[in-house]
Amino acid sequence: AATAATDSPPSMTTATAAPTLPAPIVFSGKGPQAAGPFALDGLALFKFEHDGAGIYSVQLLDATGKMVAILFSGVGKAVVSAAQGAEAGMYVANVNADGKWTLIVERLAP
Repeated sequence: AATAATDSPPSMTTATAAPTLPAPIVFSGKGPQAAGPFALDGLALFKFEHDGAGIYSVQLLDATGKMVAILFSGVGKAVVSAAQGAEAGMYVANVNADGKWTLIVERLAP
């Protein structure tokens, strides 16, 4: 014989969905190159991997070519990250490196 369930149904709550963030932008290359252009508006997380032995640096430039920030600077192999705020606009990352590199830009504002 079937028995009736005496438990109350599970309660439901509704949550506000978090805004969807833009997909990360991935650039890769070898040696000195410009990565971009790409759009920024607010805070972004930059991740850089360098597989060379020499000096590397990554500068963030605005649409006019003016340097906004030095994102990374060092020597040898590296896996580094940094957050940087930016006004709405188009940007380019100026990568100086002697080896293979990857730059990932994660925009943290929708």
